[in-house]
Amino acid sequence: MKDMRAAGSRSSADGLRRGFTLVELMLVITIMGIMLGAITPTFKPFLDSQTLKNATSSLAQIIRFVRSMAVEQSAVVQITFDKDTGGVLVAMENDPINMPGVLAPVALPVRYPKEYQEKVRVASIVKQTLFGTQQEDMITFQPDGTTSDTFIYLVDEYENTYTIGIVGLMGQVMTWNHAVDNFYE
Repeated sequence: MKDMRAAGSRSSADGLRRGFTLVELMLVITIMGIMLGAITPTFKPFLDSQTLKNATSSLAQIIRFVRSMAVEQSAVVQITFDKDTGGVLVAMENDPINMPGVLAPVALPVRYPKEYQEKVRVASIVKQTLFGTQQEDMITFQPDGTTSDTFIYLVDEYENTYTIGIVGLMGQVMTWNHAVDNFYE
C-alpha cells in the first residue's frame, strides 16, 4: 500500500513538472506578437479592398433608393458626389408640377459612411448619351426612374477599381469588381 501511495505522489509530481513556466509562456507570447507584426502589413491591402467592396455596395444601395424616390414622388432627383469631402448629396423637386426643375436638398435615411468617404474616391462618372460620352459629378433620375447609361468608378489608395453601372432606361444598378465601360462584356 505504501508503494502505491508513493507511486501516486510521484505521478502527480510528474504532472506538475509537465506544465509551462511563466518565462516560457512569455517567450511564446512574444514570438507570436512578432509574427503577427510581420504578417499584419500583408493583410492591409486585403482589408482595404474589402472597404472598397463595401463602399461600392453601399453606394449602389443609395443609388437604388434615390431612383425609387424619383419614381415614388414622380419628381426629378439628383445625386451629386462632392469631390472635396467624398460625400453623397441628394436633391429633389419639391413641387414638380408648379415649380419643375427647382431642386431642394433631401436627407437620406442612411449616410454614406465617413470611412468610405476617406478611403474610397469617386474617380469619375461617365454618362453615355446619344451625343457621346461625358463626365459629370452628378446623376439625374427622371420621374419615371430613367437616366443616362452611367458608369461610376470607385478607386482606393492602391488604385483598385470597382464600377457601378446604371442601365438608363431600366434604372437597373449593377456592380463589378473591375473597371467596365459597357454593359455587354
